Order: sequence, then structure tokens, then C-alpha cells
Amino acid sequence: LIRVGQKLVDLEDKLGKTLRPLSQTPLFVLHDTLGYLTQAYNLPRSISLSVDPEQGLSLGRLRALKTQAAAHPGACLLGETYWGKSHVEKLAKSLSLRPELIDPMGYD
Repeated sequence: LIRVGQKLVDLEDKLGKTLRPLSQTPLFVLHDTLGYLTQAYNLPRSISLSVDPEQGLSLGRLRALKTQAAAHPGACLLGETYWGKSHVEKLAKSLSLRPELIDPMGYD
């Protein structure tokens, strides 16, 4: 039980160190469930790419996101490691965002 508690403390510390530099950066997130991070780590309000991570983005939604990304220079796309680094990087590139990967489950 102590080891589990320490792992949680370590994960919290790791997430804090990863997210702290983003405190002044406009954030785009892959889906709404990452919104809790904005509150927990005092990050700016995020723009969600999708409500349902299982559904793809429509062409219209991609156009709207490109417009929003252009209005937020220096913004980054915050994605989880389980989506895969290449997927997050490809999506970030298509929107002209900087990719940032986190592992909220603490596996990596």
C-alpha cells in the first residue's frame, strides 16, 4: 500500500513538472476528458478537439480547429501517450500546434 501511495505521489510530481511550463500556453486537448487537468494544474482553459475520442474529426471540425489554432500562436496539443506519439505529432502538425505528450496513468 505504501508503494502504491508513493507511485501516485511520483506520478503527480511528474505530471506537474511536465505541465508547469504550459501554464501560460493555450492548450488544445484530444478530447474533453483532459479538461480536468486544466483545473488541477491551473492551466489555461483548453480547446477540445473532440467530445468522443472514439470518433474521428469531420472536415468541418478540422477547419474550425485550424482557425482556432491560428488565433493562438504558440499553442500546443496535449495528448496521452496511449494514443501514440506519431498520431499526436501528426495531428499537431496538421493544426500547426506543438505536440506535448503526457501519461496520466503513469505507465511511461
